[in-house]
Amino acid sequence: MTGGTVVPTEFDPAIAEGFVRQQAYRASLPDDPAARRAANSAAAAQLARELAAANPGYARLWDAAATVGAAPPVLDKAFLSAHFDAFADGLPVTAESAAAFAAGQFRIGSRFDPDHLVFTSSGSTGSPLPVVYSLSDFGRSVEAFAQRAVRATRPDARSLLYIGLLDRHNGGNAWMYYLGGALPTVLADVFAPAADLLDVVADLRPDVILTRPTILLTLGEQASTDRVPLPPAHLLSVGEALQPEQRSAIARHWGRPPHNSYSTVETGPLGYQEDPELDTLTVYDDLQHVELLDAAGRPIDRPGVHGRIVVTTLYRSTLPLVRYRIGDVAAWADDTLTRLTFPLGRDTQTLCLRTADGAQAEMAELVLWTLRVPGLRQYQVLQTGPAELLVRCEPAADARWPVLADAVRAAVAALVARETGLHSIRVDCECVDRLRPDRASGKIKRVVPLAHDREETPL
Repeated sequence: MTGGTVVPTEFDPAIAEGFVRQQAYRASLPDDPAARRAANSAAAAQLARELAAANPGYARLWDAAATVGAAPPVLDKAFLSAHFDAFADGLPVTAESAAAFAAGQFRIGSRFDPDHLVFTSSGSTGSPLPVVYSLSDFGRSVEAFAQRAVRATRPDARSLLYIGLLDRHNGGNAWMYYLGGALPTVLADVFAPAADLLDVVADLRPDVILTRPTILLTLGEQASTDRVPLPPAHLLSVGEALQPEQRSAIARHWGRPPHNSYSTVETGPLGYQEDPELDTLTVYDDLQHVELLDAAGRPIDRPGVHGRIVVTTLYRSTLPLVRYRIGDVAAWADDTLTRLTFPLGRDTQTLCLRTADGAQAEMAELVLWTLRVPGLRQYQVLQTGPAELLVRCEPAADARWPVLADAVRAAVAALVARETGLHSIRVDCECVDRLRPDRASGKIKRVVPLAHDREETPL
Protein backbone atom coordinates (compact mmCIF):
# COMPACT_ATOMS: atom_id res chain seq x y z
CA MET A 1 0.00 0.00 0.00
CA THR A 2 1.24 3.50 -0.82
CA GLY A 3 1.13 6.08 1.97
CA GLY A 4 -0.03 5.59 5.53
CA THR A 5 1.56 3.59 8.33
CA VAL A 6 0.42 0.00 8.79
CA VAL A 7 0.47 -0.84 12.50
CA PRO A 8 1.52 -4.27 13.77
CA THR A 9 -1.31 -6.79 14.00
CA GLU A 10 0.06 -8.86 16.88
CA PHE A 11 -1.92 -8.44 20.09
CA ASP A 12 0.17 -6.96 22.88
CA PRO A 13 -0.30 -9.25 25.94
CA ALA A 14 -1.12 -6.38 28.31
CA ILE A 15 -3.62 -4.90 25.83
CA ALA A 16 -5.16 -8.35 25.37
CA GLU A 17 -5.46 -8.62 29.16
CA GLY A 18 -7.28 -5.30 29.17
CA PHE A 19 -9.70 -6.62 26.54
CA VAL A 20 -10.51 -9.62 28.72
CA ARG A 21 -10.90 -7.47 31.85
CA GLN A 22 -13.22 -5.06 30.08
CA GLN A 23 -15.41 -7.80 28.62
CA ALA A 24 -15.74 -9.43 32.05
CA TYR A 25 -16.53 -6.11 33.71
CA ARG A 26 -19.19 -5.22 31.12
CA ALA A 27 -20.84 -8.60 31.64
CA SER A 28 -21.05 -7.91 35.39
CA LEU A 29 -22.94 -4.61 35.02
CA PRO A 30 -26.71 -4.45 35.67
CA ASP A 31 -28.88 -4.40 32.57
CA ASP A 32 -31.07 -1.58 33.87
CA PRO A 33 -29.56 1.86 33.05
CA ALA A 34 -30.65 3.39 36.36
CA ALA A 35 -29.13 0.51 38.34
CA ARG A 36 -25.94 0.78 36.28
CA ARG A 37 -25.68 4.50 36.99
CA ALA A 38 -26.31 3.96 40.71
CA ALA A 39 -23.56 1.32 40.79
CA ASN A 40 -21.17 3.67 38.99
CA SER A 41 -21.99 6.50 41.39
CA ALA A 42 -21.26 4.28 44.37
CA ALA A 43 -18.02 3.07 42.79
CA ALA A 44 -16.94 6.67 42.14
CA ALA A 45 -17.61 7.65 45.76
CA GLN A 46 -15.66 4.63 47.03
CA LEU A 47 -12.76 5.43 44.71
CA ALA A 48 -12.72 9.03 45.99
CA ARG A 49 -12.53 7.87 49.60
CA GLU A 50 -9.71 5.43 48.83
CA LEU A 51 -7.68 8.04 46.97
CA ALA A 52 -8.22 10.71 49.61
CA ALA A 53 -6.76 8.31 52.18
CA ALA A 54 -3.88 6.96 50.10
CA ASN A 55 -2.87 9.46 47.42
CA PRO A 56 -1.03 12.70 48.32
CA GLY A 57 -2.51 14.57 45.37
CA TYR A 58 -6.09 13.74 46.24
CA ALA A 59 -5.46 14.39 49.92
CA ARG A 60 -4.20 17.86 48.96
CA LEU A 61 -7.25 18.43 46.75
CA TRP A 62 -9.65 17.53 49.57
CA ASP A 63 -7.78 19.81 51.95
CA ALA A 64 -7.81 22.67 49.46
CA ALA A 65 -11.53 22.24 48.87
CA ALA A 66 -12.32 21.74 52.58
CA THR A 67 -15.01 19.22 51.67
CA VAL A 68 -14.03 16.16 53.71
CA GLY A 69 -17.20 14.30 54.55
CA ALA A 70 -19.14 15.93 51.71
CA ALA A 71 -19.20 15.21 47.96
CA PRO A 72 -15.74 14.65 46.49
CA PRO A 73 -14.27 17.90 45.17
CA VAL A 74 -14.03 18.56 41.45
CA LEU A 75 -10.54 18.19 40.01
CA ASP A 76 -9.57 20.62 37.28
CA LYS A 77 -6.65 20.56 34.88
CA ALA A 78 -4.81 23.45 36.55
CA PHE A 79 -4.74 21.73 39.96
CA LEU A 80 -3.74 18.38 38.48
CA SER A 81 -0.95 20.01 36.48
CA ALA A 82 0.33 22.03 39.43
CA HIS A 83 0.45 18.97 41.71
CA PHE A 84 1.06 16.24 39.15
CA ASP A 85 3.89 14.53 41.03
CA ALA A 86 1.71 14.16 44.12
CA PHE A 87 -1.08 12.58 42.07
CA ALA A 88 1.45 10.28 40.36
CA ASP A 89 2.87 9.18 43.71
CA GLY A 90 4.20 5.62 43.47
CA LEU A 91 4.47 5.69 39.68
CA PRO A 92 7.77 5.84 37.77
CA VAL A 93 6.48 8.98 35.99
CA THR A 94 7.08 12.54 37.16
CA ALA A 95 6.22 15.82 35.48
CA GLU A 96 9.91 16.26 34.63
CA SER A 97 10.38 12.76 33.19
CA ALA A 98 7.09 13.03 31.26
CA ALA A 99 8.26 16.32 29.71
CA ALA A 100 11.61 14.78 28.79
CA PHE A 101 9.86 11.80 27.21
CA ALA A 102 7.54 14.06 25.21
CA ALA A 103 10.53 16.09 23.98
CA GLY A 104 12.48 13.00 22.91
CA GLN A 105 12.48 11.20 19.59
CA PHE A 106 8.99 9.99 18.70
CA ARG A 107 7.88 6.87 16.91
CA ILE A 108 4.42 5.35 16.61
CA GLY A 109 3.86 2.85 19.41
CA SER A 110 6.65 4.09 21.68
CA ARG A 111 6.16 3.70 25.44
CA PHE A 112 7.44 5.50 28.50
CA ASP A 113 8.53 2.13 29.91
CA PRO A 114 7.41 -1.48 29.32
CA ASP A 115 4.27 -1.02 31.43
CA HIS A 116 3.19 2.60 30.90
CA LEU A 117 2.06 4.95 28.16
CA VAL A 118 2.58 8.68 28.62
CA PHE A 119 0.92 11.37 26.50
CA THR A 120 0.31 15.05 26.85
CA SER A 121 -3.08 16.65 26.47
CA SER A 122 -3.38 18.73 23.30
CA GLY A 123 -2.77 22.04 25.05
CA SER A 124 -5.68 23.58 23.13
CA THR A 125 -7.09 24.98 26.39
CA GLY A 126 -3.91 25.76 28.30
CA SER A 127 -0.60 24.17 29.17
CA PRO A 128 -0.22 20.51 28.13
CA LEU A 129 -0.82 18.03 30.94
CA PRO A 130 1.03 14.70 31.36
CA VAL A 131 -1.36 11.76 30.99
CA VAL A 132 -0.39 8.28 32.22
CA TYR A 133 -1.97 4.89 31.47
CA SER A 134 -0.96 1.38 32.32
CA LEU A 135 -1.10 -0.83 29.23
CA SER A 136 -3.83 -3.03 30.69
CA ASP A 137 -6.03 -0.01 31.54
CA PHE A 138 -5.43 1.33 28.06
CA GLY A 139 -6.50 -2.02 26.62
CA ARG A 140 -9.82 -1.72 28.45
CA SER A 141 -10.52 1.62 26.78
CA VAL A 142 -9.54 0.27 23.35
CA GLU A 143 -11.90 -2.70 23.79
CA ALA A 144 -14.80 -0.48 24.81
CA PHE A 145 -14.25 1.79 21.79
CA ALA A 146 -14.00 -1.16 19.41
CA GLN A 147 -17.18 -2.70 20.80
CA ARG A 148 -19.26 0.46 20.83
CA ALA A 149 -18.02 2.58 17.94
CA VAL A 150 -16.91 -0.08 15.46
CA ARG A 151 -18.31 -3.58 15.98
CA ALA A 152 -21.84 -2.52 16.94
CA THR A 153 -22.29 -0.95 13.48
CA ARG A 154 -19.75 -2.88 11.42
CA PRO A 155 -19.28 -6.32 12.98
CA ASP A 156 -17.75 -7.39 9.66
CA ALA A 157 -15.11 -4.62 9.64
CA ARG A 158 -11.76 -5.85 8.33
CA SER A 159 -9.80 -2.57 8.24
CA LEU A 160 -9.74 0.87 9.84
CA LEU A 161 -8.06 4.06 8.63
CA TYR A 162 -7.15 6.69 11.21
CA ILE A 163 -6.18 10.16 9.97
CA GLY A 164 -4.76 12.20 12.83
CA LEU A 165 -1.63 13.47 14.53
CA LEU A 166 1.33 11.18 13.88
CA ASP A 167 4.25 13.34 15.01
CA ARG A 168 3.89 13.25 18.80
CA HIS A 169 2.86 11.16 21.81
CA ASN A 170 -0.87 11.48 21.37
CA GLY A 171 -3.77 9.46 22.74
CA GLY A 172 -5.49 9.21 19.36
CA ASN A 173 -2.65 7.55 17.48
CA ALA A 174 -1.96 5.28 20.47
CA TRP A 175 -5.56 4.07 20.67
CA MET A 176 -5.49 3.28 16.98
CA TYR A 177 -2.02 1.69 17.15
CA TYR A 178 -3.10 -0.77 19.83
CA LEU A 179 -6.44 -1.40 18.12
CA GLY A 180 -4.37 -3.03 15.38
CA GLY A 181 -4.22 -6.23 17.42
CA ALA A 182 -7.99 -6.60 17.07
CA LEU A 183 -8.63 -4.89 13.73
CA PRO A 184 -6.08 -4.23 10.95
CA THR A 185 -5.38 -0.52 11.17
CA VAL A 186 -3.57 2.08 9.05
CA LEU A 187 -2.50 5.51 10.32
CA ALA A 188 -2.19 8.59 8.10
CA ASP A 189 -1.09 12.17 8.82
CA VAL A 190 -3.87 14.73 9.24
CA PHE A 191 -1.59 17.40 7.71
CA ALA A 192 -0.85 15.40 4.53
CA PRO A 193 -2.12 16.80 1.19
CA ALA A 194 -5.68 15.80 0.37
CA ALA A 195 -4.59 14.01 -2.80
CA ASP A 196 -2.19 11.83 -0.82
CA LEU A 197 -4.86 10.96 1.75
CA LEU A 198 -7.29 10.08 -1.01
CA ASP A 199 -4.67 7.73 -2.47
CA VAL A 200 -4.57 5.93 0.90
CA VAL A 201 -8.37 5.66 0.95
CA ALA A 202 -8.53 4.42 -2.64
CA ASP A 203 -5.79 1.87 -2.03
CA LEU A 204 -6.98 0.54 1.32
CA ARG A 205 -10.76 0.98 0.84
CA PRO A 206 -11.22 0.78 4.61
CA ASP A 207 -14.40 -0.41 6.28
CA VAL A 208 -14.04 2.26 9.00
CA ILE A 209 -12.53 5.76 8.83
CA LEU A 210 -11.87 7.82 11.96
CA THR A 211 -10.80 11.44 11.53
CA ARG A 212 -11.87 15.05 11.86
CA PRO A 213 -15.00 16.20 10.00
CA THR A 214 -12.88 18.68 8.03
CA ILE A 215 -10.86 15.80 6.60
CA LEU A 216 -13.96 13.76 5.73
CA LEU A 217 -15.31 16.71 3.76
CA THR A 218 -11.96 17.42 2.09
CA LEU A 219 -11.64 13.78 1.01
CA GLY A 220 -15.19 13.82 -0.34
CA GLU A 221 -14.53 16.94 -2.40
CA GLN A 222 -11.20 15.61 -3.66
CA ALA A 223 -12.84 12.32 -4.67
CA SER A 224 -15.56 14.21 -6.55
CA THR A 225 -12.97 16.32 -8.38
CA ASP A 226 -10.77 13.32 -9.24
CA ARG A 227 -13.76 11.03 -9.92
CA VAL A 228 -12.48 8.47 -7.44
CA PRO A 229 -15.19 6.18 -5.98
CA LEU A 230 -15.30 6.27 -2.20
CA PRO A 231 -15.72 3.06 -0.16
CA PRO A 232 -18.94 2.44 1.83
CA ALA A 233 -17.06 3.13 5.04
CA HIS A 234 -18.43 3.60 8.54
CA LEU A 235 -17.42 7.22 9.26
CA LEU A 236 -16.35 8.33 12.74
CA SER A 237 -16.04 12.08 13.29
CA VAL A 238 -13.74 13.15 16.14
CA GLY A 239 -11.91 16.13 17.59
CA GLU A 240 -14.05 19.07 16.41
CA ALA A 241 -17.58 20.40 16.63
CA LEU A 242 -19.63 18.96 13.75
CA GLN A 243 -21.81 21.61 12.12
CA PRO A 244 -25.15 20.57 10.53
CA GLU A 245 -24.19 22.01 7.11
CA GLN A 246 -20.85 20.22 7.32
CA ARG A 247 -22.49 16.90 8.16
CA SER A 248 -24.91 17.25 5.23
CA ALA A 249 -22.03 17.93 2.83
CA ILE A 250 -20.11 14.89 4.11
CA ALA A 251 -23.18 12.71 3.66
CA ARG A 252 -23.63 13.88 0.07
CA HIS A 253 -20.10 12.82 -0.86
CA TRP A 254 -19.90 9.57 1.13
CA GLY A 255 -23.51 8.42 0.83
CA ARG A 256 -23.94 8.38 4.62
CA PRO A 257 -23.50 10.80 7.52
CA PRO A 258 -20.69 10.41 10.05
CA HIS A 259 -21.15 9.21 13.63
CA ASN A 260 -19.72 11.55 16.23
CA SER A 261 -17.22 10.01 18.66
CA TYR A 262 -16.35 11.97 21.81
CA SER A 263 -13.26 11.44 23.94
CA THR A 264 -10.38 13.19 25.65
CA VAL A 265 -6.80 12.01 26.06
CA GLU A 266 -7.13 12.39 29.85
CA THR A 267 -10.25 10.24 30.18
CA GLY A 268 -10.49 8.05 27.09
CA PRO A 269 -13.79 7.43 25.26
CA LEU A 270 -16.74 9.35 26.72
CA GLY A 271 -19.64 9.13 24.29
CA TYR A 272 -20.68 7.71 20.94
CA GLN A 273 -23.43 8.78 18.52
CA GLU A 274 -25.27 5.52 17.85
CA ASP A 275 -27.80 7.06 15.45
CA PRO A 276 -26.20 9.56 13.03
CA GLU A 277 -29.57 11.28 12.62
CA LEU A 278 -29.83 12.12 16.35
CA ASP A 279 -27.35 14.54 17.92
CA THR A 280 -26.92 12.59 21.12
CA LEU A 281 -24.01 10.64 22.59
CA THR A 282 -24.47 7.43 24.55
CA VAL A 283 -22.10 7.55 27.51
CA TYR A 284 -19.49 4.82 27.93
CA ASP A 285 -20.88 3.79 31.31
CA ASP A 286 -18.73 0.66 31.17
CA LEU A 287 -15.70 2.96 31.48
CA GLN A 288 -16.76 6.19 33.16
CA HIS A 289 -19.14 7.78 35.60
CA VAL A 290 -20.18 11.04 33.93
CA GLU A 291 -21.87 13.91 35.74
CA LEU A 292 -23.12 17.34 34.74
CA LEU A 293 -22.72 20.08 37.34
CA ASP A 294 -24.37 23.49 37.48
CA ALA A 295 -22.44 26.71 38.17
CA ALA A 296 -22.66 26.06 41.92
CA GLY A 297 -21.26 22.54 41.55
CA ARG A 298 -24.56 20.76 42.10
CA PRO A 299 -25.36 17.64 40.02
CA ILE A 300 -27.93 18.08 37.25
CA ASP A 301 -30.42 15.21 37.07
CA ARG A 302 -32.92 16.29 34.43
CA PRO A 303 -32.68 16.59 30.65
CA GLY A 304 -32.14 19.83 28.79
CA VAL A 305 -30.25 21.71 31.50
CA HIS A 306 -26.75 22.85 30.55
CA GLY A 307 -23.92 21.77 32.83
CA ARG A 308 -20.18 21.28 33.06
CA ILE A 309 -19.01 17.75 32.28
CA VAL A 310 -17.02 15.98 35.01
CA VAL A 311 -15.76 12.42 34.64
CA THR A 312 -14.62 9.66 36.99
CA THR A 313 -12.49 7.07 35.18
CA LEU A 314 -13.70 3.85 36.81
CA TYR A 315 -11.66 1.56 34.56
CA ARG A 316 -8.22 2.90 35.49
CA SER A 317 -6.02 1.46 38.21
CA THR A 318 -3.16 3.78 37.23
CA LEU A 319 -3.73 7.46 38.03
CA PRO A 320 -7.54 7.32 38.03
CA LEU A 321 -9.32 10.66 37.77
CA VAL A 322 -12.22 11.41 40.12
CA ARG A 323 -14.69 14.12 39.10
CA TYR A 324 -12.26 15.53 36.56
CA ARG A 325 -13.65 18.60 34.84
CA ILE A 326 -12.85 18.54 31.14
CA GLY A 327 -14.07 22.04 30.20
CA ASP A 328 -16.98 21.08 27.93
CA VAL A 329 -20.63 21.95 28.54
CA ALA A 330 -23.52 19.69 27.57
CA ALA A 331 -27.00 18.62 28.70
CA TRP A 332 -28.60 15.28 29.41
CA ALA A 333 -30.78 14.06 26.55
CA ASP A 334 -32.82 11.47 28.48
CA ASP A 335 -34.36 10.85 31.90
CA THR A 336 -32.04 7.92 32.69
CA LEU A 337 -28.93 10.12 32.24
CA THR A 338 -27.32 7.76 29.76
CA ARG A 339 -27.20 10.09 26.74
CA LEU A 340 -25.60 13.52 26.39
CA THR A 341 -26.20 16.21 23.83
CA PHE A 342 -23.23 16.98 21.62
CA PRO A 343 -20.90 19.28 23.60
CA LEU A 344 -22.39 22.75 23.41
CA GLY A 345 -18.98 24.39 23.67
CA ARG A 346 -16.26 25.13 26.19
CA ASP A 347 -16.31 27.53 29.12
CA THR A 348 -12.58 27.66 29.80
CA GLN A 349 -11.81 31.00 28.10
CA THR A 350 -13.26 34.49 28.40
CA LEU A 351 -13.37 37.31 25.89
CA CYS A 352 -12.68 40.69 27.55
CA LEU A 353 -14.51 43.36 25.56
CA ARG A 354 -13.96 47.12 25.87
CA THR A 355 -15.58 49.72 23.60
CA ALA A 356 -14.28 53.16 22.66
CA ASP A 357 -16.76 54.88 25.00
CA GLY A 358 -15.34 52.97 28.00
CA ALA A 359 -18.00 50.26 28.32
CA GLN A 360 -16.51 46.93 29.38
CA ALA A 361 -17.79 43.37 29.73
CA GLU A 362 -16.63 39.79 29.83
CA MET A 363 -18.19 37.03 27.75
CA ALA A 364 -17.59 33.30 28.03
CA GLU A 365 -16.46 31.68 24.78
CA LEU A 366 -19.36 29.23 25.19
CA VAL A 367 -21.75 31.87 23.82
CA LEU A 368 -20.09 31.69 20.39
CA TRP A 369 -19.77 27.92 20.07
CA THR A 370 -23.16 27.00 18.64
CA LEU A 371 -23.73 29.59 15.93
CA ARG A 372 -26.32 28.32 13.45
CA VAL A 373 -26.79 30.29 10.22
CA PRO A 374 -28.18 28.67 7.05
CA GLY A 375 -25.38 28.26 4.53
CA LEU A 376 -22.62 28.38 7.17
CA ARG A 377 -20.70 25.12 6.92
CA GLN A 378 -17.98 25.82 9.52
CA TYR A 379 -16.61 28.87 11.29
CA GLN A 380 -14.03 30.31 13.67
CA VAL A 381 -14.30 33.48 15.77
CA LEU A 382 -11.16 35.52 16.44
CA GLN A 383 -11.08 38.57 18.70
CA THR A 384 -8.90 41.03 16.77
CA GLY A 385 -9.26 44.03 19.08
CA PRO A 386 -10.89 45.10 22.35
CA ALA A 387 -14.19 45.66 20.53
CA GLU A 388 -13.64 43.75 17.29
CA LEU A 389 -14.47 40.19 16.24
CA LEU A 390 -13.58 38.45 12.99
CA VAL A 391 -15.64 35.46 11.90
CA ARG A 392 -13.82 33.23 9.43
CA CYS A 393 -16.55 31.40 7.49
CA GLU A 394 -16.67 28.30 5.31
CA PRO A 395 -19.78 28.78 3.15
CA ALA A 396 -21.82 25.82 1.98
CA ALA A 397 -21.61 25.13 -1.75
CA ASP A 398 -24.93 26.86 -2.50
CA ALA A 399 -24.47 29.81 -0.13
CA ARG A 400 -24.38 33.38 -1.46
CA TRP A 401 -21.44 35.03 0.27
CA PRO A 402 -22.55 38.64 0.72
CA VAL A 403 -25.91 37.45 2.04
CA LEU A 404 -24.28 34.87 4.34
CA ALA A 405 -21.79 37.43 5.69
CA ASP A 406 -24.63 39.81 6.59
CA ALA A 407 -26.51 37.03 8.36
CA VAL A 408 -23.43 35.92 10.31
CA ARG A 409 -22.61 39.48 11.36
CA ALA A 410 -26.15 40.02 12.59
CA ALA A 411 -26.24 36.72 14.45
CA VAL A 412 -22.91 37.28 16.24
CA ALA A 413 -23.74 40.89 17.12
CA ALA A 414 -27.06 39.76 18.59
CA LEU A 415 -25.35 37.08 20.70
CA VAL A 416 -22.83 39.59 22.04
CA ALA A 417 -25.49 42.19 22.80
CA ARG A 418 -27.71 39.64 24.55
CA GLU A 419 -24.84 38.37 26.67
CA THR A 420 -23.03 41.62 27.51
CA GLY A 421 -25.34 44.51 26.72
CA LEU A 422 -22.72 45.93 24.35
CA HIS A 423 -24.13 47.09 21.01
CA SER A 424 -21.03 48.70 19.49
CA ILE A 425 -18.91 45.59 18.99
CA ARG A 426 -17.65 45.44 15.41
CA VAL A 427 -18.13 42.09 13.66
CA ASP A 428 -16.29 41.43 10.39
CA CYS A 429 -16.53 38.30 8.23
CA GLU A 430 -13.94 36.61 6.06
CA CYS A 431 -14.76 33.96 3.47
CA VAL A 432 -12.34 31.02 3.45
CA ASP A 433 -12.27 27.93 1.31
CA ARG A 434 -11.30 25.75 4.27
CA LEU A 435 -10.40 26.40 7.90
CA ARG A 436 -7.04 24.88 8.74
CA PRO A 437 -6.27 23.09 12.01
CA ASP A 438 -3.87 24.59 14.50
CA ARG A 439 -0.45 22.96 14.17
CA ALA A 440 0.07 22.68 17.93
CA SER A 441 -3.18 20.88 18.74
CA GLY A 442 -4.29 19.55 15.36
CA LYS A 443 -7.71 21.11 15.97
CA ILE A 444 -9.61 24.04 14.54
CA LYS A 445 -9.97 26.41 17.48
CA ARG A 446 -13.57 27.58 17.53
CA VAL A 447 -12.97 30.79 19.54
CA VAL A 448 -9.63 32.62 19.89
CA PRO A 449 -9.71 35.48 22.44
CA LEU A 450 -7.41 38.49 22.27
CA ALA A 451 -4.61 38.29 24.84
CA HIS A 452 -5.24 40.77 27.64
CA ASP A 453 -3.20 41.93 30.57
CA ARG A 454 -5.78 41.74 33.35
CA GLU A 455 -3.77 44.06 35.63
CA GLU A 456 -3.71 46.81 33.03
CA THR A 457 -7.32 46.43 31.93
CA PRO A 458 -9.32 45.58 35.06
CA LEU A 459 -13.05 45.20 34.64
